[in-house]
Amino acid sequence: MFQTYRDPVLKRKLNKLNKQIKKLDQKIETDAFTNELLNVNATDGTVWKFVTPFKKKTKSIPSLNGPGGIANIDLEKANFLAESLETQFTLNNITNPDTEELVADSVMRFRTEANSVCKDFDPPLPSEVLDCIKSLTTVVPILKPGKDPTDTTSYRPISLLPSLSKIAEHLILKRLNIYLKENNVLCPEQFGFREKLSTSHQLIRVVEYVTEGFANKQKTGAVFLDIQKAFDRVWQDGLIHKLIHYKTTSYLIKLIDSYLLESKFAVRVKNELSSTKNINAGVAQGSKIGPTLFALYINDIPKQFNTLLCMYADDTAILARNKNPNYIQIALNRHLKALEDWFIKWKIEINVSKTEAIMFANARRYSSFPPLRLMTELSPGLRNVSI
Repeated sequence: MFQTYRDPVLKRKLNKLNKQIKKLDQKIETDAFTNELLNVNATDGTVWKFVTPFKKKTKSIPSLNGPGGIANIDLEKANFLAESLETQFTLNNITNPDTEELVADSVMRFRTEANSVCKDFDPPLPSEVLDCIKSLTTVVPILKPGKDPTDTTSYRPISLLPSLSKIAEHLILKRLNIYLKENNVLCPEQFGFREKLSTSHQLIRVVEYVTEGFANKQKTGAVFLDIQKAFDRVWQDGLIHKLIHYKTTSYLIKLIDSYLLESKFAVRVKNELSSTKNINAGVAQGSKIGPTLFALYINDIPKQFNTLLCMYADDTAILARNKNPNYIQIALNRHLKALEDWFIKWKIEINVSKTEAIMFANARRYSSFPPLRLMTELSPGLRNVSI
């Protein structure tokens, strides 16, 4: 009737009836689900018939291409992936002799003196839990979105730890977080995996910076950096050196050093487990303590007075604003040069091809905007975002 007369009164009645029908449908569906749930019997197997449709279905890993040919069966796939990950869990081929000598000296001195230093403290964890820290890590490969499923490098390693290892991680992390909070160690620009902070809070910070610039008739240039294999290629001795530098409690450093030192893993594909491989670098993805250890590793990242630094775990951005695009370019390039030196010092590799540079401005074009330079490579210039 409403379609014929287009009467607003009829429209309101139509909307009201549609709402009542929708509400009634939801009630019928909820009641039916509740009755079905009440009739589930844990003893006759119906509970599994009820739960199975809700379980997330995982896709099987197809045949994989590798240096040794093609892997068709699950055990071969597990071994191919393990060999690929062992290569992934190695340091980036970046050398800085001065830093390497400094780190080697401080870590060796700590390990030599650790036993005598830790005598001042009570045993931090039961011996059974300490032993479990060294247990084998099982890695489950998860395909990265949009990647080739036949390529062994397309899978993200997610670590599955034994229950006691999880308890050990939880206890270490709890004590570490207490120390970090009491001593205000983590830089305020880091929002990743921190209490009462999220990606939304960091995004709000960026939006406020850009809109404040608009209010002052300023443009904002932003560079979004992509750290390659961020968690997987952390320099472990470098991390221990930084924990020493932050005056972290000796027994905590000893626990973390034990957690990282000579770690091993095996890849699981369905019911098959690969041969054991070494972890020579990195912190475990999927672990409780991994994000905090990574945050500590990049905690001394350089800052500049005329740029804004934003971080969420390994996602890093720098922003600068000014009425003149040339000043933005100068500020960003100065900060990028400081970052480049720091990345080399700490064996961090940046994927320049995935690094994005963007200009936020009211006007649509800046044809004379000069390019940015990162890791000796020139960017093609900033991508303009008109708002």
